[in-house]
Amino acid sequence: MTCLLGALPLAAVELDTAAVGRDLNGWNDQKLAWFGTDGLTFRAGTPEIRPLENGVVEVLMKVEELVRGVTVYTADLRLVVSADGLVRAVGVSGKVDGVDFKTAELSRPEVAVVAAQGDDKPADVTPVNAEAEMQAELSQALDSAIEGARTGKTQARRDVVSRFFGAKAGESASLSKATGIVVKSLFRRVGP
Repeated sequence: MTCLLGALPLAAVELDTAAVGRDLNGWNDQKLAWFGTDGLTFRAGTPEIRPLENGVVEVLMKVEELVRGVTVYTADLRLVVSADGLVRAVGVSGKVDGVDFKTAELSRPEVAVVAAQGDDKPADVTPVNAEAEMQAELSQALDSAIEGARTGKTQARRDVVSRFFGAKAGESASLSKATGIVVKSLFRRVGP
């Protein structure tokens, strides 16, 4: 149930797939978007939306890095969006250099309700930008997961493949950054 024209309504949640495509340089005829960062080329497929229960939906999207036509990195993004349009959880799994990786599913931080201190003065509460916090945590988790997948013999193999195909070794930050570009777009384009 994906749509490239306009917004895709599901229960009370909508995902503006056309805007996601614009964020990623536009959808082509194969419903793929090609974009780059740090000299690397990535492609993303159109988001897939699956209803869960109680108006909650799951948004799935694939991001791939290609080096001279060979896929060296695949990330499957998963966002869980509540009926009120808030992203409640996000996680990434995939393969880098043929090795599986997976981040933990990160949940939306809840703002704690603070009881008043004394009779007339409420406690100071620092506002939380939950979406920015989730995106930052996901970036760190993704960096760790990718580096974990690249340790040992995997890193040595990556260095050989990188030299052969012309990619740079040790580009986990760029992979995480490209995935983050897609996640940020999804966060901005989903809502009630």
